[in-house]
Amino acid sequence: VAWSMSTGTNQGHEGAPLVVGSTMYVISSFPNFVYAIDLAKDGMIKWKYAPKQDARAAPVACCYLFNRGMNYSHGKILFSTLDAQIIALDANTGKEVWKAKNGDPSKGETVTSAGLVVKDKYIVGISGGEFGVRGHVTAYDINSGKQVWRAYSTGPDEELRLAPDFNSANPHYGQK
Repeated sequence: VAWSMSTGTNQGHEGAPLVVGSTMYVISSFPNFVYAIDLAKDGMIKWKYAPKQDARAAPVACCYLFNRGMNYSHGKILFSTLDAQIIALDANTGKEVWKAKNGDPSKGETVTSAGLVVKDKYIVGISGGEFGVRGHVTAYDINSGKQVWRAYSTGPDEELRLAPDFNSANPHYGQK
């Protein structure tokens, strides 16, 4: 072993590290510390980001307090926190570029999943179905953090973001 480190948390670590150039980015379980590690300097920590989080998220998170990973795009590290914040950091400095609220832990809403980058959008879901949370998937603009769209898993067609001709194009959904 050339070097090792602790993230400072002892909960599940399910997110794979990201390696961009000679920097490895790691996210911990709650409270979701993010580290940038210089692989060319025997694991020296370049920067650490410690988000302020709503402590109400931990008791309502189903199953564990893990985080399933981050993304890198457009010079940013993109990730979600257990308390349903979506955060973009400058990959070089660790400075917060933007932050958005994707849910509310007081309603049982948390996020443990890794998002998905598609072009200039960061797409992330919500957790909390066991508490009656209405599921949704939301797209955020990678550069500004503004919500671009949200699609729900239940409800009227316009809130599911179904195409206007979805029902007529798919008569097998709903036919007996």
